[in-house]
Amino acid sequence: MIATQEQGLAKGGIQVVALDICNTLANIAKKLINEGLVKTDVYPSPLPEDFFISEDGLQIFLNAEPIRGALQMVRHLEALYGSVIYVTTRPKEAEFVTCRWLAKHGFPISDIHFCSWQDKPAVYESLNPRVIAEDDPRVLEMVKSMDTAILALQWPYNSHVSGGSIVQVDDWEVDKWPQALIMSNLT
Repeated sequence: MIATQEQGLAKGGIQVVALDICNTLANIAKKLINEGLVKTDVYPSPLPEDFFISEDGLQIFLNAEPIRGALQMVRHLEALYGSVIYVTTRPKEAEFVTCRWLAKHGFPISDIHFCSWQDKPAVYESLNPRVIAEDDPRVLEMVKSMDTAILALQWPYNSHVSGGSIVQVDDWEVDKWPQALIMSNLT
C-alpha cells in the first residue's frame, strides 16, 4: 500500500496521524484488570454505560500507565508526518482528565475528537490521516479498507482482525514497531 501525495495532508500541507487513546496509548485494560473490573478477552468490557463519567472511571483514565513504547511511537510519527490528532471514544466529560493524562506523560498536546465508536470511522475519514493507530475491533473492521496505514496494537479481543491496511503490532517498542511501518511502505 502506497499512500497518495494528498494522503494525510492537513491545513498548511502538514500530514496527520490519527491516534486512539484507550488501549492504544493508555493501558486502560491493565488498570481495569488490576481493579478486578474486566478481562481483556471480552470486548467491549461489560461495564455500566456511565462508568467512565463516574469518579472511579475518571480515576482509571487519569491513573492508567502509558503502554510501553507508545510515547516514542507518537513522537516518531509526529516527527515523520508533522501532526498528531487524538480520536477517542472517551466521554466528553473526560476531556480535562484526558488532557491532563496526555500532558503528565509527555504526549504532544493536540486536538482531541470525542465520538462514539460508530462515528470513529467518519472522523478518521474526515481527517484523511497518513497513519491511524487503533485497537477497537469494531472500528478496525470498518476502517481497514481506507487508503491509509492502520497500526493495530494486538490484544486478545482484536487479534482476529486483519486484512486491508491493517498492520498488527505486538507492542510499540522502538526496536520492533518501525518494522511494521517499513513492511507497510510508510517510511
